[in-house]
Amino acid sequence: MSKKITSFSLFDMLDELKENNESKSNTEIDSSKNFQSEDIKIKDEVYVEYAGEKYIGRVHSIYNEGQTLSVIFSDMHSAFHISRVQKVN
Repeated sequence: MSKKITSFSLFDMLDELKENNESKSNTEIDSSKNFQSEDIKIKDEVYVEYAGEKYIGRVHSIYNEGQTLSVIFSDMHSAFHISRVQKVN
């Protein structure tokens, strides 16, 4: 059973990412995959593209009826439509 984290700040998440060295950059994304059929959850690693660069980040929150994901990657935090995100296997 997964625990719901209610008081986890952006800075805590960034510190955790730095400590665990889990944020990677310049990773290829397979754009042919059907993104919406994937079951993406909070804390899952995902591929995203931001400002023309490709990254691996972690899902921080999900909102907009599951259509928008808030992702932290490479010391940045941004929102992406579900169709622009791919789950890391």
